Amino acid sequence: MYVATCHEYILCYSKSILQKGAVSIEKSHEEIKNDYPFEDKNGRYRELELRNTHREFGRHNRPNLYYPFYVGANGIISLKRTENDIEVYPIWDDGFNGCWTWGQDNALQNIYLLSSKKVNGAWKIYRKAYAMQDGEIVRKQVKSIWTEKEYYTEKGQSTFNALFNTKEKIFQSPKSVDLIRVLIKMSQAKERDTILDFFSGSATTAHAVMQVNAEGSDKLKFIMVQIPEQTDKSSEAYKAGYKNFCEIGKERIRRAGEKIKGGKPLFTTDLDIGFKVFKLDSSNLKIWDNSPTMNEAEVAKRIQESILYLLSDRNDIDILYEIMLKFGLFLTIPVEEFSVNGTTVYIISAYAYKVIVCIQPITLESVEQILHDFPEVGTFIFADKCFANANELINTQEILKKTDRKMKLF
Repeated sequence: MYVATCHEYILCYSKSILQKGAVSIEKSHEEIKNDYPFEDKNGRYRELELRNTHREFGRHNRPNLYYPFYVGANGIISLKRTENDIEVYPIWDDGFNGCWTWGQDNALQNIYLLSSKKVNGAWKIYRKAYAMQDGEIVRKQVKSIWTEKEYYTEKGQSTFNALFNTKEKIFQSPKSVDLIRVLIKMSQAKERDTILDFFSGSATTAHAVMQVNAEGSDKLKFIMVQIPEQTDKSSEAYKAGYKNFCEIGKERIRRAGEKIKGGKPLFTTDLDIGFKVFKLDSSNLKIWDNSPTMNEAEVAKRIQESILYLLSDRNDIDILYEIMLKFGLFLTIPVEEFSVNGTTVYIISAYAYKVIVCIQPITLESVEQILHDFPEVGTFIFADKCFANANELINTQEILKKTDRKMKLF
């Protein structure tokens, strides 16, 4: 009440115990430029003292790491002494016998990474530490307190307002894209992993996922979940035409995707900014009304509805996605629509094979045509209403059986 709240709490958890550094993130290009000031044919690097800088380690408990290097007049380092070479041990300025961080075998193998410098009258040995190691950018641990301004809510608000080209707060206090981006990086999500946000709000997480994908070769996916909470009629969101939070989120994903893809076209040519929107609803199947009735007209109506079995106010797309759910197919799988002899069919590219879904009435000739046009299809899913009678159904089953195709009914 008396102090303006400007901080957040972030809770991170894992289903299993993680190794040290498991939630580290890659250093930024600016950090690499500042932290690795030198460059050679192998990339940017910095020089680190080879002597162990922790005094708890030394000749007294690491005797195998206490040995001399030999520095020639030209600064060349060797493990073998020649005439006039200077002997260099890992001794501290106060005379403490320390130790090196490398053993002699490692030093001999990587001698080309070592260099020598005279500091305050004493020779010191340094090693090259590259920003790119084993094909990956060096990482850093995140801190427990994030005070950088790019993580502030104010940054999230300014980013949102810029997207919607407004000064009004259509959505109040959205999270910073940079904040969510770092959390995604901390998770070390791999190729085609899915980022789930159960309280998506203005869809900042979707924006951050697309940003991460644009920065590298990642192809992360996202699932945003949001109750269609109504906006207040006096709010700026309502005045702008957004009747609920979901509409704001959808529009943000569209705008953010286009902005990211247009920002660096050389890096975002193949960036996928498409998304699908699903609303939670009841089944498309007609539920049998078993309440008692003596009305003959009502009985006839119920029987007719049981034959049709699909709700009259649902379209084919509604039914298609329920079929996908019932048969264990992910809703993100690409779906293509085709017309075969006037009958609309849908092809679902499910992993290594394809599935045909047909909801409209179909003839045997059309089934034969589908087999001819789409030989890669392995499974056919039909609605019961596709077949005019039992003979059509049985004949279709026989045709598909002869060609080693699977057939399922919905």
